[in-house]
Amino acid sequence: MRLPWDREGRQVLTLTIEQGAVKLVTAQRQRVLDYRLQPVNPAFFREGLPAQPKRVAKVIAGAVKEFGGSIGRVVATVPGFQSMLQVLEFPQARGLDPREVIPQEAARAMGIPLERSVLRWHRLPDWQDRTRWLVVAAPRRSVEVLLETARQAGLPLHAMELRPFGLARAVNVPDAIVAWLGVDGADVVLVRQAAPVAYLSVAWGAEVTEGAVLVERLAQMVEQTLTRYEASSPEGWVADDVPILVCGVPAGLEGEVGPGVAATLGRELQALRPPVEAPEDFPVQELVINLGLALREA
Repeated sequence: MRLPWDREGRQVLTLTIEQGAVKLVTAQRQRVLDYRLQPVNPAFFREGLPAQPKRVAKVIAGAVKEFGGSIGRVVATVPGFQSMLQVLEFPQARGLDPREVIPQEAARAMGIPLERSVLRWHRLPDWQDRTRWLVVAAPRRSVEVLLETARQAGLPLHAMELRPFGLARAVNVPDAIVAWLGVDGADVVLVRQAAPVAYLSVAWGAEVTEGAVLVERLAQMVEQTLTRYEASSPEGWVADDVPILVCGVPAGLEGEVGPGVAATLGRELQALRPPVEAPEDFPVQELVINLGLALREA
């Protein structure tokens, strides 16, 4: 319940850091207030992460200063392409401690080096005699670099999350396959009942990837994601009528990418329509992750 003085909703500042760019959006509930797309020298990055946090932080601080006034809560997405997400299952057993079994199974099933990872999990509805957990993992380095960059920019982070959660909110479709393209890699997220349940993230760095090569790579990522999910999930196969949405910077610049991927996979291509109020010239493709972060606080 919102208190009388909070009827307009809490203002939020969303932050994403990508190769060569800092992206910020201020929003209130489901309305975009302002935004900034700030280029950053690519030399300040290494493997998609800020290698020079102080320099990147300076760009962020300057952009935030332009907003003026209060910025509200600050939420950010973990940068880079090494994060993972998977649904893990366990037999129902009295005395089973998730703090012990989940890290062990995550290390085995997801190939996670526990000593170099930040691991979190959330319990899902049980399936027959099995308990199910949504497990996410991010490299400790990615989290630490984000925290340090935000600290040097003078931004106390209220929360951080992986990209698939923001994408699941932004696409506003209960069941969908979502492909997000960055300048140096791509994510594929399977969304079921409005939540991410499978995720594949691939970096290709400075290698030029466009046109037919990009379509082929993205289609292969989708097929790989669905194959892995269908092989391990009791919910079975993903129906042929589940649509695909393609978003991100190259998707916005190259109109043939989305239709090409959809045609290759034989699936319906659905347009990106986030449930937000924004100016007509708002760059939805470039700021889709920020919109998903904002919806977290709506």
